[in-house]
Amino acid sequence: MQTTVKAVGTAAVLVMALVVLYAIARLKLEPWWVTLVLAAPPSALILAGCAWMFSGGEQGTQLEWNDGERRLSIKNLNLFARALAQSALTAFSRAPLPHPVGTIGPGGPNDPKSLIEGPADLPPEVDITDEPPALPPDAGRLS
Repeated sequence: MQTTVKAVGTAAVLVMALVVLYAIARLKLEPWWVTLVLAAPPSALILAGCAWMFSGGEQGTQLEWNDGERRLSIKNLNLFARALAQSALTAFSRAPLPHPVGTIGPGGPNDPKSLIEGPADLPPEVDITDEPPALPPDAGRLS
């Protein structure tokens, strides 16, 4: 079925499903529930196709977000996937940083002896806050 949808297009498949559904409805089958069972697949196809087309179909929204060297690109974003897009943008957002008190020298950031106190600058595109970042209560157990 997927090959057929790609070959003739979603709209043509939906029209054919409507024709099949009409033909099934015209049949006088006994018992009556047989008609319902036969009508279920084309009905499901029509409902899924309508949802697909209303959400953008094959021409869904494209989202590109750049932040310095970080890049997030989502192609064919479904309009129903709003929560996914919001969580992705939240994960890639940057929290404001406090003013730096120095630079890290040789030894690495774990070693308190490698801190060189003095004026230091952050890149111009970084937001700066006056308050220190909030640490989670279990932050001590992470190291």
